[in-house]
Amino acid sequence: MMCRVLIFSTLILFNLVSAQKTDSLLRVAAMEKNPVKKAEVYLKLVTFTAQSDSVKALSYLKKAEELIPQNHKVGQARLQNSWGFYEMPKNPKKGKAHHLKGLEILGNENSAEAQNLRAMLWTNVVADEQRMGNAHEAIKVMMNHAIPESKKAADKSFLANNYLTAAIIFYNDENLDKAVQYAEHAINTANQKGNSAQAKSVAETAQLMSAEIFLKKEDYPNAKRRLDLMQKSLSEKNNPDFHIELLHLQSCLLYTSDAADEEDSV
Repeated sequence: MMCRVLIFSTLILFNLVSAQKTDSLLRVAAMEKNPVKKAEVYLKLVTFTAQSDSVKALSYLKKAEELIPQNHKVGQARLQNSWGFYEMPKNPKKGKAHHLKGLEILGNENSAEAQNLRAMLWTNVVADEQRMGNAHEAIKVMMNHAIPESKKAADKSFLANNYLTAAIIFYNDENLDKAVQYAEHAINTANQKGNSAQAKSVAETAQLMSAEIFLKKEDYPNAKRRLDLMQKSLSEKNNPDFHIELLHLQSCLLYTSDAADEEDSV
């Protein structure tokens, strides 16, 4: 019996927020006088609504587009990133074109803001390739661009997320040694971020991923080590899906390790 962890490999950084949070951002946008800062709020709203209400997301994109000056490189690149995020689910090829356009606009801009955005854009190009079913191109972009640019970014969340995504791609390609290597990188990098909800989510997802890889490798002691650590770190306030998957993998460990013991005793 083998079990798959139900993990999303892309856009872990972009979590949907409640209607209350959306309303709060709309109030901020209404009060903001600076056009570029107002546009940034609208682009956040695109991220929060693109999956649930594409009509609203499109209206926020149009408002941001009207506000950002053509000569504002970071603003225009951020706009392209949001267009790509909006297009990605239904047309990842078009989404990729927007993300690459954003990178072209950024050029050699080297501010911390530009570098964070560059890391995000390359991360989303990986997501575009995955959605198009191009696993080998996705890992190529990941290794040559997304991870190196994420290492330069001030926000290391991109790096932890990219390590996790690489682990999942390698896992799906049956390269279990590489998969566990990058899952462990994700855990270590996310843990360096402290106790933020985002970092904990990446770390816990990577722990589940690592445990599953060890199970598939029939490395039961390491699988148990990861699951025991997960058991200690989880609280009832965490995502219940993590609890469900933890119990599922613990059942897999019990079943497979018992079966292995029975074979050894024959």
